[in-house]
Amino acid sequence: MMSKVLNHVIAEVHLNGKWIPVDLTLDQRTYERLFALLHARYAETMGKPRWGIQSVCLEYYADHVLAAYPTAKMIHMIRDPRDRYAVQLVTRDSRGLRKAATATANWLYSIKVAKRNQKRYPRQYKVVRYETLVSHPGQTMRDICAFLDEDHTPLTSAPEDTFRYKGEEISTAFVGYFPRMMTAREVAFMQACAKRDMLAYGYELEPTPLSLSDALPFYVVDQPLNLAHMLSWRIWKALELRFPTRMGRMLPSRLTSA
Repeated sequence: MMSKVLNHVIAEVHLNGKWIPVDLTLDQRTYERLFALLHARYAETMGKPRWGIQSVCLEYYADHVLAAYPTAKMIHMIRDPRDRYAVQLVTRDSRGLRKAATATANWLYSIKVAKRNQKRYPRQYKVVRYETLVSHPGQTMRDICAFLDEDHTPLTSAPEDTFRYKGEEISTAFVGYFPRMMTAREVAFMQACAKRDMLAYGYELEPTPLSLSDALPFYVVDQPLNLAHMLSWRIWKALELRFPTRMGRMLPSRLTSA
């Protein structure tokens, strides 16, 4: 699994072919060591003092990551599950009963893992809400820098709460976006399943009165089928995490430097 990620990283950092074997002879020859060397080299070429990666679902592998890199720290970004699903509807073909169930199951499992990781690694694992970041980026970045034991240095002379990512200003434009994309039945199902965790992380519930024409299919069709699909998703996820190579699981990552 790690070797698949490395193929992409090696192509990005443009390493001299002689550099890798020379450094690897000084330490244990493992993918974890090679991964760290490649990222350190990339950070060096970018003039940065430390390196990091942004990776999907990395929270599932916190034990492995923090065992391989004992001084590492992880930041887990969470988002309102309704907005998260709404954005998926825009960017990919996600409409359908099973898709709403998958989005709900995925979010609930990620939250469960977040709480477990924070409890197990209180000094190395931090959960940050997307909504907090885009609403108060200045304070959020100060908090993150304190967590990382880094000095907070404003990147520009712009106002503290004005930041840009990939040329676009970070804003709250997509906070509370879900009513434009989700049906009342999708919202009702997601809130019914995720109510406790949503409220725990400050996500208010949307009133979802269902008309008679919506209530009947919701309780007779949507709810039982979605719950069944959520159960199948959990079984698949358990197998995927237990047997990652057999189930074809790969960690897609994006190389970054701090």
